[in-house]
Amino acid sequence: MAKTKPQNSTASRGASAAPPLHQRTGNRVGKNRNPKKNALRNKLRKEKRKLQAKEAKAKTDEQNTETNGVKGRTVSRT
Repeated sequence: MAKTKPQNSTASRGASAAPPLHQRTGNRVGKNRNPKKNALRNKLRKEKRKLQAKEAKAKTDEQNTETNGVKGRTVSRT
């Protein structure tokens, strides 16, 4: 008796017939994400970014004050 193809493998369904979107692991299109959690995550990310920017600015201001004695003016390196 000849071997038969497995009935429901991707190969037997033809190349175009991929599993439904929610079963695909690599491509998350159409996956129902949690919008509340997303919003919170984005908010936290935004705050973190702001804080980092503030710290970076403070650091450069500090360095500039050391060299020029003037806050907020960038040091011209010639």
